[in-house]
Amino acid sequence: MKYLRKLLRWSEKMIDALADKLGLWSPICMGFAGIAVCLGYWGFVSGDNSMTVNGVLSTLVGLICSVAVCLLGFIVLSAVLLMAAYLLSRDSVCTWVHLRLNKLSERIQSRNIACIYPLLQEFLFEVLSLHEDTLHLPLGQDASCLVPRGTATAFRKNCLFFRFELILPEAPAMDTETLRSILQQYIWAELGAHGITGLSASFDSVPTVYVDRMRYCEKSHILQFAVLYISTQNMKNYAVRAEQNRKSKVTPEREVYDNEV
Repeated sequence: MKYLRKLLRWSEKMIDALADKLGLWSPICMGFAGIAVCLGYWGFVSGDNSMTVNGVLSTLVGLICSVAVCLLGFIVLSAVLLMAAYLLSRDSVCTWVHLRLNKLSERIQSRNIACIYPLLQEFLFEVLSLHEDTLHLPLGQDASCLVPRGTATAFRKNCLFFRFELILPEAPAMDTETLRSILQQYIWAELGAHGITGLSASFDSVPTVYVDRMRYCEKSHILQFAVLYISTQNMKNYAVRAEQNRKSKVTPEREVYDNEV
């Protein structure tokens, strides 16, 4: 047992020394060595006489050549694409790629809309109903009053926002930013106390429902607000930054001159 431990320690030292000498090539060499061992073991188990040392070496050489050809083809293709991007206009190509990736992200995110939208709608209606006397926002008989023009979403900053609306006969008694802040406090309290049906109440210790924007349109008499349901790290970061920016905004005091006193 003692000799076995010494042998293991000696083997570890030899492997570490070899890895230090090879540097960045050590993972590649170890990978090819592992492939060679697997090929030899497979030949031994299957009884394939061709899988001798020469057979393994020839197979390994063929594998190395295949990888080299693939890497060379990738390098050539990358060079051609970069040259084409440079000739066509780098900014235009980057914009095109960004738009396509953004569209793909939006399509993937939109698959969750059918599940999240009705649950979030019912939750908001419940919160607004519990605090109707404080917020002074007229509600309908059910949650459908929050989508008078149908459901709609917006995808920005890699986040999916859900649009909700309320038809008001006149502008709210308080400004929209104050109204948004009060509604957000009620939402956080409800999430902390009772959660939200069918959805998670928190994501990485952050409440999942965040009211991002709120505005009132005088022409259509509609109070519109965008709501973010936090389900990814990127959404969490967006909500945290948005709330920090709101808290950091301090209204400067107006200077009073002597002739105004």
